Amino acid sequence: MERSELNKLIGKNIRWLRKNTCMYVNGKKTKLNQSYLGKFLGIIPQQISKFEIGKNELGAMQLYKYSRFFNISTDNMYEKDLINQKYNKEVVIKDELIYQLDGKLIKHWPYNA
Repeated sequence: MERSELNKLIGKNIRWLRKNTCMYVNGKKTKLNQSYLGKFLGIIPQQISKFEIGKNELGAMQLYKYSRFFNISTDNMYEKDLINQKYNKEVVIKDELIYQLDGKLIKHWPYNA
């Protein structure tokens, strides 16, 4: 697989994971957007957009941060059929903290590995 194809595959998987993650902000449920994901990862939404379309390549630390946030293995980011797997994540965002639905703190942003 060529480098550009790999970037597009990883980007497609990141976009799919983000769109299949719901967040609760001020009691309202919505899809996780690039802005909130960017705050968590410590990058700007435009950079996330470039990753998602495969225009920019993710470094090892960025790939690690994405996999930690979405709670999947970094190996899963390279899977062609990731979008065919069941994935559903919900998070609660309150006071710049991200919690799982059971109230367990995931991380304060920006995320520091």
